[in-house]
Amino acid sequence: MMLLSTFLTLLSCRAALAASSSSAPPSAYTVPGAFPTSVYDSYWNDPTATSAQPQPVITDPVTNTIFPENLTNPETFPKNDTVDLHPLPSTSNSSELLNTAIAQIAAIATNPAFEGNKCAQCQASLEVAKFLVMAAPEQGPLLAEAVCEYFNYSDTCYDEYSVLALGSVFSQVVALANVGGYDGQNLCSRFDDLCPIPPAVPLNMTGWFAKPKPNPLPPPKQPSGERLKVLHVSDIHIDPRACRSPCSPKERQLTGMPSVFLIIPLIKFCSLHHAMEPTTGNLFLPVARLVKSTEMRVDSDTPLELMLAAMEAIPELTGTADTGFNFSLFTGDLTAHDTDNQYSRYVVLLLSVVLDSNAVGLLGLMSSTPRQVNVVMGQRMGLIFHMNTYQVIVYNLLKKYFGPPPVYATVGNHDTYVQFQMIPYWMGGTLGQQFNWLYEHISSMWSYEGWLPEESVQYASTHYAAYSVQRPDGLRIISIDTDIWYRDNYFGYIDSEDPDPFGVLRFLTDELQAAEDAGDRVWIIGHVLAGWDGSAAQSNPTNLFYQIVDRFSPHVIANIFWGHTHQDQLSIFYANNGTAMNADTALAVSWIGPSITPLTNLNSGFRMYEVDSATFDVLDSYTWISPVNEFPALDNQTEYGPTYQLEYSAREAYGQNITWGANDPLNATWWHLVTEQMEYNSSLVELFYIHESKSSAASSKCTGSCINDTICYIRSGSAPVALQNC
Repeated sequence: MMLLSTFLTLLSCRAALAASSSSAPPSAYTVPGAFPTSVYDSYWNDPTATSAQPQPVITDPVTNTIFPENLTNPETFPKNDTVDLHPLPSTSNSSELLNTAIAQIAAIATNPAFEGNKCAQCQASLEVAKFLVMAAPEQGPLLAEAVCEYFNYSDTCYDEYSVLALGSVFSQVVALANVGGYDGQNLCSRFDDLCPIPPAVPLNMTGWFAKPKPNPLPPPKQPSGERLKVLHVSDIHIDPRACRSPCSPKERQLTGMPSVFLIIPLIKFCSLHHAMEPTTGNLFLPVARLVKSTEMRVDSDTPLELMLAAMEAIPELTGTADTGFNFSLFTGDLTAHDTDNQYSRYVVLLLSVVLDSNAVGLLGLMSSTPRQVNVVMGQRMGLIFHMNTYQVIVYNLLKKYFGPPPVYATVGNHDTYVQFQMIPYWMGGTLGQQFNWLYEHISSMWSYEGWLPEESVQYASTHYAAYSVQRPDGLRIISIDTDIWYRDNYFGYIDSEDPDPFGVLRFLTDELQAAEDAGDRVWIIGHVLAGWDGSAAQSNPTNLFYQIVDRFSPHVIANIFWGHTHQDQLSIFYANNGTAMNADTALAVSWIGPSITPLTNLNSGFRMYEVDSATFDVLDSYTWISPVNEFPALDNQTEYGPTYQLEYSAREAYGQNITWGANDPLNATWWHLVTEQMEYNSSLVELFYIHESKSSAASSKCTGSCINDTICYIRSGSAPVALQNC
């Protein structure tokens, strides 16, 4: 019975399985050919057609809106959405832009992605600054000041970076420079070495020179045997505002005149930039009779009395009291080392009146209407008068003591307003012309003193005060404004891959070619040195300058003269960019003249060259100094003033072991032989180092690496050569 039941159960299961197999889905399905029109209520076209995509009418059930026909038509379906506008942020005002820029720069400084890469941080921050100053230029100076304070870059951020100082300059530069590229790296290298100095861009000299260098060179000019006497004065930095003792309120200002017009009897001027009297807010600088010094540290510029002392001593010491110099050189820097916000802001009118006989009418105006002078001169001409006053003081004194032979002058980095700055004319408009007043006035002063012919004056007035003078004796003087390569000229960081954005080196090259064609010898004068340790000048323009010197030396260029460092130095130029430095490849020498100012920790000094009247080679140089450590003894008496004394003769000091004729020139070959002697005799380097400071009692000793560094600096005529070799 159980067996039968089991059998029946199996049959039942089999039947169920069979029934299940008959209802399984098919393995394939063919859709009907007609479009299922019942899916939608209506259509834009005939949905049964086979030549077009069916276009049903679609309605949004929420808005009860019918979507347009083109959204179902493949031929008219929109490729770009031109209807739905995504929201944009609201426009920010200039203050909001400034605050955002500050916040972004702070974020860049703390972003871990930039950690250890200060160069990238600096350039990224410059990009932020660029967009700010392009959108809201007036915020640029405020950003510069804020960034200075945020990074604790200086204790005097307002003085240095406000709109009254470098803030406006930075705004212009950041707006115009390629801050994300070479310009930005170059600019960041200037600030605490945040970036490495970018390498000099390879020069393309094709077509730069009108003619190749003569080969062989023309026969050298034969010495005449006649010696000229040429004075070299540099870096006067006159500051006629130092009081002998703390200035009284009466001395600080005339009745009705604010304290910024410090006109004091007997030309005793209170300083505008060193100390502030708490009770009155007046600035003053009580100093010793000639310099401010503390424990042998000299940190003031040249009082008028010290400059006059030098002027009186020079003719007597050089033997020119009766004959005068044949001509003189002044390699720039008239003004004191003022802070940027006070530079050219305060007018010292009396000096220009006392020292310029043509200004007598102004004295009458001042004495009768002081308040009117304050308004007219202070508000309209204050920016220019300060600089012009220094020009009048210095040039008139140079003419008085060393005229009538000409003084060939050049512009120093402190001789501009804003100091150090020089902008290419190609910027155009107000920007490109903002320093024209300087070039016009300074060239007019050179004309007034009778130092330059009219043609040179006219060119200088419209070409950065550069000029060329073809003297009748066969010497051509070429003066250039070396702010073109000065590292503190921030306009030089715009298009800084260009070695000659100002066109000054083009002018120099053309003048040298003209001199070569005419058989003239040339002296080049400027202020900021092209080489030495490479710290003062940019690489690209000085690299080009080096090639120019190579092309025209030794047959055209006889000597080069700089100033700027306040020290007594020189640099040698060699053939082929100094790839081989020896007596045979030495081509030209640049003399870096000592300063009249004792700033900082130096003695006051000047130099005279004895020069052959036919070759214009230097046969010897003599340097005189006045020991500033003796100046305190001059206080409280008028029996005697400072003493200037001969420090050394270059031929006597360095040429004892060099076989050289008594009338052979102290040219590049001779100076290279001096450096070879230095390599064997370190005491010669130590002597050079002493002379470098003008025998200052505060000078340190040159030992260890200083020995080789000094020799390397002497052999470096351009910044790239110095940076590569030293």
